[in-house]
Amino acid sequence: MTTTRTGDHPAIGAGARFAVLAEGFLADVHGKLAHGVLRFRPDSVVAVVDSTLAGRTANRIVPGVAAEVPIVESLEAALALRPTALLVGVTPPGGELPQAWRPVVVSAIEARLDVVSGMHRFLADDPELARLAAARGVRLADLRRPPERVELATGRVLDLDGVRVVLTVGDDAAVGKMTAALALTAAIGDAGDAAAFVATGQTGIAIAGWGVAIDRVIGDFMAGVAEELVLRAAESARTIVVEGQGSLAHPAFSGVTLALMHGAAPTDLILCHDPGRRTVIDYGRKQIPPLAALIHSYTDLARYVRPATIRGIAVNTSALAPARAEQLLARIEHETGLPAEDVVRSGATKLTNALLAASSTAEGRVTTKGATA
Repeated sequence: MTTTRTGDHPAIGAGARFAVLAEGFLADVHGKLAHGVLRFRPDSVVAVVDSTLAGRTANRIVPGVAAEVPIVESLEAALALRPTALLVGVTPPGGELPQAWRPVVVSAIEARLDVVSGMHRFLADDPELARLAAARGVRLADLRRPPERVELATGRVLDLDGVRVVLTVGDDAAVGKMTAALALTAAIGDAGDAAAFVATGQTGIAIAGWGVAIDRVIGDFMAGVAEELVLRAAESARTIVVEGQGSLAHPAFSGVTLALMHGAAPTDLILCHDPGRRTVIDYGRKQIPPLAALIHSYTDLARYVRPATIRGIAVNTSALAPARAEQLLARIEHETGLPAEDVVRSGATKLTNALLAASSTAEGRVTTKGATA
């Protein structure tokens, strides 16, 4: 895929019309690419392909989705709605295209649709699919493909005077860091302080139209790419909201988390929390630490590049009834002394107010260069 700047993805620009392939996974946690696009870019989705839920609409299946996007049984049914691209809306375990979906991808290419994928195994590297795509004149857009030009982090973000960098971090993987970042970006904009969202994963990229999947960048250069993305975002906004990845508490993904922390050099952190989890996802022997321990760990490790303060906690209360959710949020606020809210249920007003209040009293810290030991 040809790019002009770090993070550009032409096949998913503003004019794209997606048929989202989510066969059997629309109601599953592994369908988060589909979920994210449906929540935050609904006008670009013409249909979801999932024969197990055909005849319903996405807002009836996925929490936080307002749009009545039709769910259809096949790609052929979706083609009647004139999509321009097939978006593979699931990142299956192992990161490879399931064999049962291959005929669907082939049919999409033959119908002259671009195919957009967030999987670890790149479609454009598949000889058969690449030949067919070239013959039909369509693009195979692998959202996780890293940029050709990468550099080591050098601390250039620390030279951005007056720029606030907010990073979402979590107690586990897949706890809503992207959702919180997008909600914050929108709420900060609504408050009159323009913000830019930096996508660092395949779902965020599909929503924003640009970004880099940090987990596919060579380890030495992850922090450098994060730095480059923040510098690019700072060209158009003074508040940068960076989508977090993984968790310091998750042994499989902690390296990506730390690279983002030290490359993006955040001034502020938002901690994302799923109260229903006891062990980290796909690594059941590891207990999730209490919030107090996580707050200490994140702020302690951030200071090696730049001191950062956790301003609030984004809590996923989707499994709780509204009254129970309110009780939980009140308890978290009492225990941590930080504002807590579910950004899907109620928006990001509390978290945004905390960030904006901090910006009016901590400008010296925002512009401070270098680390505090």
